[in-house]
Amino acid sequence: MKNKTKMLSIVLAIVMILTSVSIGVPTFAASKPSATQITSIKAVDNGFKVKWKKKSCTGYQVQYSTSKKFAKKGTKVLKVNKAKTTCKTVKKLKAKKKYYVRVRTYKTVKKKNYYSKWSAKYSVTTKAKKGSSSSSSSVPTIKSISYLDKGYGFKLTWNKVSKAYGYEIQYSTNKKFSDVYDDEGYVFDNMHKDVSKGSTSVNFKVGDKDPAADNTWYVRVRAEKSGGKYSGWSKTVSILTPERKDYLRLMDKAYGEMGITAQMTDIQKLAAIQNWIGNNWYYDADTEHEDAVGKYQIAKYHHNGCNSFANAFNYFANKAGIESYTIGGMRKKLSGGHYWNFICIQGKWFNYDCESGNGIGGFYPETRATEYYELDLESKKIYESKQPLGTHDEYISMNEQFKLLYPKCVNTIYK
Repeated sequence: MKNKTKMLSIVLAIVMILTSVSIGVPTFAASKPSATQITSIKAVDNGFKVKWKKKSCTGYQVQYSTSKKFAKKGTKVLKVNKAKTTCKTVKKLKAKKKYYVRVRTYKTVKKKNYYSKWSAKYSVTTKAKKGSSSSSSSVPTIKSISYLDKGYGFKLTWNKVSKAYGYEIQYSTNKKFSDVYDDEGYVFDNMHKDVSKGSTSVNFKVGDKDPAADNTWYVRVRAEKSGGKYSGWSKTVSILTPERKDYLRLMDKAYGEMGITAQMTDIQKLAAIQNWIGNNWYYDADTEHEDAVGKYQIAKYHHNGCNSFANAFNYFANKAGIESYTIGGMRKKLSGGHYWNFICIQGKWFNYDCESGNGIGGFYPETRATEYYELDLESKKIYESKQPLGTHDEYISMNEQFKLLYPKCVNTIYK
């Protein structure tokens, strides 16, 4: 009996020891969390965004590296402390650089972390942030443009392009730069400038007495690479010259004085424009002013030639909702040339002259553009593209209506 009791005591002691070990010290197998899987990864500006499957754990670790084998150099680990968080965006990395990424879970038990296996690795190439120097490895980005206080020109700055041999700047009053090239495809010197390798800014003139000072200038730059090759053009920037700003101010002031309203008919609007022009501007193509040329001169000093009248009339007419273009050419029988307007009234197209040189204005028949003048190429293109043309009877009717509102209206054929 004593032997049985002794044996039972020994067995109970062993059981108690084993039980205390299994309860008091958790095993690694019982604490190790299950692994997760990457569900998506995409590039962002100077970084990437990675997503993975949610698991029962304390949190996650995201490891990324430029090394395919996650060598110590170039490898970093980020900690995600919440189990419900299943995505991470990593930024401030090198642009256009390939990174390898993997994720694992971890579980914390009594202040000790237990980790799962790493997920399969994925690679991603970061994007270049727009406007950054890294994104412009070949194409420059214009940083600023300003008009020079003295002289007709600009100051332009742009970012430095790696390994550039120099830069080319083009500037034009044409948004598409179509007037920069001659018929053989060469660039006109007055709309182009080359800059040396180390420069990222330049001051340049567009003419001593800029014939387009009352305009908007468009500018772009590209980098010259090795072998005489060029990068793509930068985004085009534009700038209003001080003359252009003043021209618009004067023209808008004049338009406000015409008293045009939306309730007016096109003929009434036309008469309001013509009456203002007849009372405020006069024909004088010979006198020129140094501080204002072309359209700007007529807006500032109230006189110029037929071309300036026609272009200024376009501004007023289009602002009033009347479609208008400048057309013209050389006289077929007499010397000299002339420019006037081609306008749309009540769905028909008519020749219209706001200033013929005699202080008169009005509608002119089709024969002006077909018999009396040889239209220049641009005018001919405009004239032939606009349909339908007003008939001879409609031209007479228009002038009769117009004369009631504008007594100086011409109602005979062009002389």
